[in-house]
Amino acid sequence: MTSRRFSIALVALAAAIAASAGIALAFAPSPGTYQGTVNGTGTHNEGEGYFRLTGAGRMVPIPTLLNIHAPTDFICKPGDPSASNLIRPKRIAVKGGAFDYKGTPALGPSSRTIHFKGHWTNASHLVGSTRTTGGGCNHVARWKMQTPPPP
Repeated sequence: MTSRRFSIALVALAAAIAASAGIALAFAPSPGTYQGTVNGTGTHNEGEGYFRLTGAGRMVPIPTLLNIHAPTDFICKPGDPSASNLIRPKRIAVKGGAFDYKGTPALGPSSRTIHFKGHWTNASHLVGSTRTTGGGCNHVARWKMQTPPPP
C-alpha cells in the first residue's frame, strides 16, 4: 500500500510540475525595445540597460546603440573609468522566456567578466542580474526591465 501511495504522490507531483511549466510558458516575450535599471536606482541613469527583442526571439542592440547594455550600478567602476556594461555579442538567444550570457565586456579591462541573465515574468517585463567579476571586482546587481521603456 505504501508503494501505491508513493506512485500516486509521484504522479501528482509530475502533473503539478507540468502544469506550472505550462503556465510559465503560456506567454511569449513581446518584441520591442526594453529598458531597465538596477533595483532602487531610479528610472534613468548611467547604468541603465537597453536592448531590442526581435520577433525571432533574439536580443540585439537598439538601432541607435552599437551594443546590448546590461543594467548595472557600476559599484566596480570607482577608480576604473573604463568599466563598462556593454555586452560584446551582437545578439543573445532567448529560449523558454529566459537568456544567459557570460563573457568579457565590449569595452574596458579584458580581465573582467559580465554574467548577464534574466527571465520574463510576463510578456513585457523581465527580471535578472548582472554579475561583474575580475579585476578586483565580484558584484551582483539585480534589475528589472520592460517594454515599452518608461518615459
